[in-house]
Amino acid sequence: MKTTQLILCLVLLTVVNCLPYSVVSRNNRWGVVSGRRQNAIAWAQWENKMASTGWTELTVETNGEFEDGSQAYGAGYLEGWLAHEEIYNTSLNFRIKDQPLVPEASQFPSQSLTWMRSQVSQNLDSRYWKHIGLVLQQFDGILAGYNARAPADRKWLDTDLMAIQLITELSDINRTKIQAKPDEFDLHCSSLVKLSADGQRLFAAHNSWTSFTWMLRVYKHFKLNFEEPSTVSYSSYPGVIPSIDDFFITGHNMVVMETTNEVFNDTLFQYVTPQTVPYWVRIMLATRLAKEGKEWVDLFSQYNSGTYNNQWIIVDNKKFVPGKGVSPGALWIAEQIPGYIESGDQTETLRTTGYWASYNVAYYPYIYNVSGYLTESLRSNKSDSLSHSKCPRAQIFARDQGKVSTMADMKDIMRYNQYQSDPLSLGDACNGIAARCDLNVAENGKRASPFGAIDAKITEASLAARQISEAVSGPAWTWQPPFAWTKRWNSPHHGQPQVYDFDWQTMTPRLSS
Repeated sequence: MKTTQLILCLVLLTVVNCLPYSVVSRNNRWGVVSGRRQNAIAWAQWENKMASTGWTELTVETNGEFEDGSQAYGAGYLEGWLAHEEIYNTSLNFRIKDQPLVPEASQFPSQSLTWMRSQVSQNLDSRYWKHIGLVLQQFDGILAGYNARAPADRKWLDTDLMAIQLITELSDINRTKIQAKPDEFDLHCSSLVKLSADGQRLFAAHNSWTSFTWMLRVYKHFKLNFEEPSTVSYSSYPGVIPSIDDFFITGHNMVVMETTNEVFNDTLFQYVTPQTVPYWVRIMLATRLAKEGKEWVDLFSQYNSGTYNNQWIIVDNKKFVPGKGVSPGALWIAEQIPGYIESGDQTETLRTTGYWASYNVAYYPYIYNVSGYLTESLRSNKSDSLSHSKCPRAQIFARDQGKVSTMADMKDIMRYNQYQSDPLSLGDACNGIAARCDLNVAENGKRASPFGAIDAKITEASLAARQISEAVSGPAWTWQPPFAWTKRWNSPHHGQPQVYDFDWQTMTPRLSS
């Protein structure tokens, strides 16, 4: 029987020097003491290896003897307390103050949070809203843990923490009030699902494209022993609950990834309201609870916020048998726009072509057309770059995916950028599987920016079963010089290494069985 009255909450932490600490709460007042306490509400390990690998690793496990809400709050408190400095630096690196909501939309985040909390309190018997509530309790825990250690001039309100959760959704919220076109240096990604030619291996890989200012990274492992327990490992950022890359490996042997689709049609944003569930909450609910691809899509589709509109790739490794290939349900693809999500089982495509590639162009014809891709391609004279089959990365993936049969091959293709010599890149450093837009020069008519692929993460069926991945932090440097922060780039990079020349790391959760 679970403890329902919290008299003493104990949360074990392990900081960089590997000394154990406990967080205690008497009468709901939390504090940190040294030493491991056996009756902890959760346990954590924090390994800051930014200087040597470009990653910090966070492992959190909760104690199922406590009620679910206390576990969620405790898990959040751990991260906020451990990562308080990195969370503050992340807010600076995300440049939150440089991209505020327009005045007409400034109340949207608080209205959204208030509405979700009201739905949780009004639907106590709902599985869906219970787990929405657990995400919000984790949010509250992060805020409390952060404020417990932050100096007086850095204390946060919930709106401050909400801003970094919503970082990928802010521009879409603004578009409910103003017309705007996506920036070419907006969020992008590359993703590849590859079935080896002999049918023995099934790989899933992702690299995240964004500003290099975002490269203060945390790879997270969570084991939440709720009444419906969940185990999830994923790449992320300090104090940010979801991945936002996105790359997750779940305890149900599924891999969840996405690449962002453009929405050129401003009229769609009429469907974006605070009375929906934002991406950062829906993604955690679906990824924690779903046991198969269709269930994930069904959960994620409820209360669609229409913000952070992506192509979602859900790989169910349970539907793969080495040597026999994939069975229906192995690959689900879902695409979101404001007001609508289209999805389908694309296992047959994976079986017949051997791969599924994703690269920021909508796949489903209805999503493509309603999003305004065709109209924009005619207006901008960029028909090939906005074509699902003819854009540079589509052609590079189609040409090179057949060479992939090992983990080393996957590492090569996900870090691929030979823009100087590859005709498919059109002489543009942004047109690689791993963009390096910082290498462009104005003399060639290309915009240069510290933007591109900031990492790569790869797993395969046999590793995903144990939530293991191979991950590398920083821009690709196999064929290009390593990226370094120099005076050329007047961009915040608090807490980041000066040079990103790191090797691949094996990310393995250190959790109890």
